[in-house]
Amino acid sequence: MSQEQVTRYREAVKLRDAALRDVQALAKIVGETAKGLDAPLDFRVSNSGVSFIPVGARHHVVNAHEWPTARQIAEAVATLQRHENTATNAWLLIPLEERRGLSGPDQIGHRSPWR
Repeated sequence: MSQEQVTRYREAVKLRDAALRDVQALAKIVGETAKGLDAPLDFRVSNSGVSFIPVGARHHVVNAHEWPTARQIAEAVATLQRHENTATNAWLLIPLEERRGLSGPDQIGHRSPWR
């Protein structure tokens, strides 16, 4: 039974880590946009249907087609939170003696991309 619990835990961690990568990808897009807004005279948005006045060769560009919607952000974060909860619960179901050699859920590449 405990090997089955370990397998469930490992699968839950894989799903959690994939969800974290999805959230981090959205954070990168939003972060690039925020960076551009910090220097608005050098900022351009491609694929937006808006024309920009050319002002030198150096400017920061983001692609409007890559921008997530608020719903996409909310769904990605909710999915990550669900998978985090599942991984934590799966960890708690593994008997203490079976946890040797396993990394706990807070030790597996789970760092906030915003800190």
